[in-house]
Amino acid sequence: MIAGASVIVGIILRFVLPSDKKKKNLTTDNTDDVAVAEEVPAAKLREVISEPFVWLLGVLNFTINAMMYGMLNWMPSYLIQSVGLSTIVQGHITATGGAAFLVGAIGGSYIVGKFFFGKEKTVIGIAGMLGALSLFAASMSTDTGLITVALSLGEFFCATTFVTLMSLPVKRFAAHKFGPSYAIVATGGILGGIVSPTLIGLLVDMASGAYFMVFIYFVILGALLFVLSRFIPKHKPVENEVN
Repeated sequence: MIAGASVIVGIILRFVLPSDKKKKNLTTDNTDDVAVAEEVPAAKLREVISEPFVWLLGVLNFTINAMMYGMLNWMPSYLIQSVGLSTIVQGHITATGGAAFLVGAIGGSYIVGKFFFGKEKTVIGIAGMLGALSLFAASMSTDTGLITVALSLGEFFCATTFVTLMSLPVKRFAAHKFGPSYAIVATGGILGGIVSPTLIGLLVDMASGAYFMVFIYFVILGALLFVLSRFIPKHKPVENEVN
């Protein structure tokens, strides 16, 4: 079903997104901007790999994706095996968490854009840490209601962290360097989604099926998000930016 939905979305994007020719025909009032954009050739990957800010965002994206994918992949198993919930109850909790993630992604991005523009690094650090602590709190209770609230808060804060982080490339990267710069950032997130579920599996095996170290791992990831976010530089005008 997911693969089928992806194919449908791909087909829609293919016909809905405007081509470069159409965009040029539509931009009759800003021909000067188009000319300037055409004069600057797209940067090569080797031109951006020396930019510390690009790699910082890549590592941050690795960290938040490691937390999110680890949570999404292993939380159902934890709820069934360690907490002893039925598959139906676990499904309800997971669905509630998914709704909280959606609220965090949409509502969180609106709130950040409206009230915290220019303070993204504070949002990333605090929301990331709160997400990790919420997940840890879920491991300290066997009450279904408390677990649902804690996991929902964890997903909400993780979503807020993710959308805030991924707004920075759009705000900070110069247009001619956006492609290769964003590729590095996105690769960090993909690696986080690959490494984390496997690492969590190893932690569970080492603990003979116990999940406590997994939640400690989430707290470590949250702490890394908080610390690394402190190194995000203040926003500068595009012409003064290094990337």
